[in-house]
Amino acid sequence: MYKAEDTRLGRFVALKFLPPEGQRDAHAQVRFQREAQAASALNHHNICTVYDIGEQGGQTFIAMELLEGQTLRQKIGSRALPLETLLDYAMQTTAALEIAHKNGIVHRNIKPSNIFVTSRGEVKLADFGLAKRVMLDNTPIGESPTISAPITERGTIVGTVAYMSPEQAQDQDIDARSDIFSFGIVLYEMATGRRAFPGESPATIIGEILHKEPKPIRQLNPQVPEELQRIVVKTLEKDREDRYQTAHELMVDLRRLMKKETERSQIGLAAEPPKREKSRKWMWIGAATVVGAVALIVLAGRGTPSNSAPLPMEQLTFSSETKSPSIFTDGSRIYFVSGNKPVEMSVKGGDTASLRAAIGTMSILDISPDGSGFLLLESDLNDETQRGTIWTMPVLGGAGKRLGNITARGASYSPDGKLIAFNEKESVYVCDADGQNVKEIWNTHHMVPGNPVFSPDSKKILVTVSRSTLEDDLTRIWELNVDGSNPHLLPLPQHWPEDTGTYSGIWTPGGKHFVFSSYKDGSNNLYEYLEPLQSRDTFAFESWIYRQERCLPCRDRMATMHHCGRPTGSTS
Repeated sequence: MYKAEDTRLGRFVALKFLPPEGQRDAHAQVRFQREAQAASALNHHNICTVYDIGEQGGQTFIAMELLEGQTLRQKIGSRALPLETLLDYAMQTTAALEIAHKNGIVHRNIKPSNIFVTSRGEVKLADFGLAKRVMLDNTPIGESPTISAPITERGTIVGTVAYMSPEQAQDQDIDARSDIFSFGIVLYEMATGRRAFPGESPATIIGEILHKEPKPIRQLNPQVPEELQRIVVKTLEKDREDRYQTAHELMVDLRRLMKKETERSQIGLAAEPPKREKSRKWMWIGAATVVGAVALIVLAGRGTPSNSAPLPMEQLTFSSETKSPSIFTDGSRIYFVSGNKPVEMSVKGGDTASLRAAIGTMSILDISPDGSGFLLLESDLNDETQRGTIWTMPVLGGAGKRLGNITARGASYSPDGKLIAFNEKESVYVCDADGQNVKEIWNTHHMVPGNPVFSPDSKKILVTVSRSTLEDDLTRIWELNVDGSNPHLLPLPQHWPEDTGTYSGIWTPGGKHFVFSSYKDGSNNLYEYLEPLQSRDTFAFESWIYRQERCLPCRDRMATMHHCGRPTGSTS
């Protein structure tokens, strides 16, 4: 396997070559060809993408997606995986199996070394060299050109015997349920760190697979929930009629288990009394982060103090995939990155779907006020400040359009949709929504992190200015008019410590109040002006810290009220 550069498309790929002895082996050539054909027929983010198969200098090669990370075999080692990680990997692998089976392809070589986990936590199913086509109703399609080998043969399928289904071990016709059995063995290993069917020889292992049951996983790992043990037992039924009949059935049970474990963890958190000195009727409509950690929760109105009580909350997603630091909504749909892939879903919850807009590696900065288009950043990976070019793209999909020669770290639309504010190095700029008429409105002479934010009336801009880095205690919020006039520091109370930073300001609807974050008194809290900026009184929010997520205000300013509530500790 080699790392190479595709000079035509300007991307790095992995090149997999047949070894010299394989170049002279007709069976190896067929298997290699089948691997390329099977994988290239499947288009899914949990399946390693095959770009091409070719020959150079008499050597056959496959050009495929370049992956950085570890195999599941390396991840497991000889130790059980944490339950959250196990379910995450299991659901992603099951998703790959589901798409393969729906396309009539049985992998036949499911094992930890053929499941790759990228450095970002995305699972990739690889090596379709033993794949076989079957009818979609699990009926085998005749005798496709597969390769049979003695169980003692060592080479391209070494180790596979430990993950064979009973029907595969007996050289019977196989279907998608064979992969489910094999994946059950993988689940067993993830839960216990041990193989389900141990043995010192292939014959011994096959005897275990055909006639013996593995030790209950809870006997080896008491922390595993009973439901996971039931799922594994069902995948490992000797009679395939008693197993999960489809990968989708398995996925449903894994999702239910994930939901149950998430709810259980939430109940445990809710049992702890909240530590609050004061409480108000908050109407949550969004927030903004800068230090990659704190989400500002926007107050929609004022209320009277009330007794401490859990805030209304509704869980929207139930996967263990890591969610992106940025979450956007247009009032009807939510857009975010889950498991390193951009997705969208209804604000009411439900299944996520792949983003209709093909944004690739670009990140979403904002949504146009009318909800029709994304404002995107294509970062320059060689730029230490993470600057990049700014693009627009229709939410429903279509060609992206670069906005002139703009280079920026962040950008946002004005609420009236006429302007875009962006920051580049030490300056703040505005331009028309189409990227024309770029104007530098303020040179801060210091670093400008995060996104400039417009006031609701589109007349003012809030911007965070740091003397050095985002972690600098002297980071401050400034306000200026949209034409760059009257830049001034956010006014703070007289008792406010001079060495305490403020950052990530955002207005509440109507522009009368706004929320910001600060590390005042050694802890990270949210603060809100309860009067117009001319007033110098501020009041502290509770120190609820969102480490990985942020919500931006939806266009109708109210649609996400019930979905941006108190953090629960769940990653979903």
